[in-house]
Amino acid sequence: MKNVIEYVMQQEGEKNVILGIRGNDRDLITRHYWDFWNHETTSSDDIIWANDVVKPYLGYFWTTKEKLKNGLVNMTFSSLLNSDNLSQFKGLKGGAMPFARDYAKLRYDDIKPVRFLMTKNKYNFYNLGKITAENLSDYDAR
Repeated sequence: MKNVIEYVMQQEGEKNVILGIRGNDRDLITRHYWDFWNHETTSSDDIIWANDVVKPYLGYFWTTKEKLKNGLVNMTFSSLLNSDNLSQFKGLKGGAMPFARDYAKLRYDDIKPVRFLMTKNKYNFYNLGKITAENLSDYDAR
């Protein structure tokens, strides 16, 4: 079975998003997280596991849309720099960067919007007052 990684995104407000990384291999999910961390998409200390017990595993981190888009561009550009096909971009205006931006936009658009984390309380709780014990030293308590 091939290890496939899927990204899911949950919108939280106008700017903030939670990016989930889902797959069957915890180590591969962790490596993808550190790839995002290395390209400054997040600054959290470690991935947060929503499910690390049964497959498919799900880890996530908080970021902003802007950081996510910039991180995808940097990750794509870094992959291009490590490939052997850089000669095809020689002489083009901007080099490989326009391709990296376009491909990163496709990657961003492929991220599925999913609600996988409850960030707000879905129940209404009410305070019923203060409960105190009787003072047994009172005259009435005898």
